[in-house]
Amino acid sequence: MFDWEKFQEVQLVQEVHGKAPVFNYEDSWVWKVGKDSGFSVKSAYVKTFALPSAQFTPWRVLLNSVAIKDNLERRGVSVDSNLCCFCRVEMESTSHLFFECMIA
Repeated sequence: MFDWEKFQEVQLVQEVHGKAPVFNYEDSWVWKVGKDSGFSVKSAYVKTFALPSAQFTPWRVLLNSVAIKDNLERRGVSVDSNLCCFCRVEMESTSHLFFECMIA
């Protein structure tokens, strides 16, 4: 990791420390009825306050095209270690980082 990433990692760990996921609660987005009284993908993006790069990340995860150690090695990029940068136990892959890592 770069030095600035290490600082962000510490901030992230401090931010989520002591917080737990909410179970038995169905997550949902609600759109208020507008002029056209319907839903459109455009309306979802208009109401989302995330950066475009963050909005695009789920698609990259589904396509396994996120620049993580497993994918970087496959593309010929040298990495110091292929272990997950958060837990340092499992190999860093898309599925581990986004779905299985207990820290990430």
